Amino acid sequence: MKNIFRHPEKSLAAKLIIAIGLVMAVGSFLFWYGILKIQEKDVMSIAGKYGSSFMGFTIKSLDNTLAEYDQEKIQQTLERLSIPEGVHRVRIYDHEGKVFFSSNKAERETLTLVDKTSIACQGCHIDIEKPSNLLPEPKKTDKYKHPDGFTALKLIEPIYNKSTCYTAACHVHSEEQEILGFLEADLSLALLDEALFKQGLALTAYVFIFVLAASISLGVILYKIVSKPVSELAHGMEKVADGNFDYSVPVKSVDEMGRLTTTFNSMIKDLKAARDQGELWTQSLEAEIAKQTEEIQRTYANLAQTEKLASLGRMAAGVAHEINNPLTGVVTFAHLMLKRVPPDSLDAEDLKVIIEQTERCAKIIKNLLTFSRATPSEKGEININNVLRDRKSTRLNSSHIPLSRMPSSA
Repeated sequence: MKNIFRHPEKSLAAKLIIAIGLVMAVGSFLFWYGILKIQEKDVMSIAGKYGSSFMGFTIKSLDNTLAEYDQEKIQQTLERLSIPEGVHRVRIYDHEGKVFFSSNKAERETLTLVDKTSIACQGCHIDIEKPSNLLPEPKKTDKYKHPDGFTALKLIEPIYNKSTCYTAACHVHSEEQEILGFLEADLSLALLDEALFKQGLALTAYVFIFVLAASISLGVILYKIVSKPVSELAHGMEKVADGNFDYSVPVKSVDEMGRLTTTFNSMIKDLKAARDQGELWTQSLEAEIAKQTEEIQRTYANLAQTEKLASLGRMAAGVAHEINNPLTGVVTFAHLMLKRVPPDSLDAEDLKVIIEQTERCAKIIKNLLTFSRATPSEKGEININNVLRDRKSTRLNSSHIPLSRMPSSA
């Protein structure tokens, strides 16, 4: 399986694994990010509820001391409220932003002013330079990063002018003044940051393990279902390309890959049948070519023999002409000598033999000349009796062949 990742651009399974793996990784990251944001929102919601509860508790703890305006008790109460872990600072300031009481004594002693860019001012006012422009819904909570590195939650709660306040002899506030000041608390969320960090690590580990396990499972599934069958088909194609039409790819499924393999095997059988038919045609053609070649060679041999015979005929004709002239002289002089000797003498008999044999040789030479000439043959009806009576048939008489006259047709 590792071979498919050596050249992923050449492997369909590698491309599918990488593509699906990337989709899973992106989807898992979005899921992880969404879960973390939901957890952070839930944690902040819980922290907000806790902060609201803390602010309510603080207001109730300060009710009596604020009504009596016992500054020492107010300061002590704020200091006690800031003792628990997670409470970074608690302070009270007026509309001007001047801090009158704070769990941090240094702020009270120096009459510190609140930061006008923080929620302390911008939580209610649209424009700090125009105090009368107020927001429809005041913002009472804000999350910020503390200089010490932890996340902090700032809560603002108005201190309303109650009847116990404007009826008290020590107060100078009129009944028409709705808000006397503001209670501000800064709560540390360091523990929540640590919890969120641990949850993020755990969720990251879970997502990583899930993606890794899913990728491995997906890789094995794609290798079994796609890569291996395709590799077997490719191997089969290489075998067929090498001329091995007896190879058959094993069919291991009935799905699309199985049907493709079956079709490929059928194609191999058709190619083999076509090749065998082509080989049979080739053999038949070779046999026919060999037969025709043999006939051509035989015809050529006959033509060569005919040419030889023609040459021999031409040569025989020349020889016959050369021999015929002396034979004519022999016959002529033999007839002249036959007239000079007595007819019944032995010399006459010898001369007659010479004349007969010489005429025989002349006839043989004449037949050779006739054979060597391209004389066209003529066909027609003749009387055999006339042929036999012809002088040219004297050779038949010399052979002592008995002849009998045939009745001529009408």
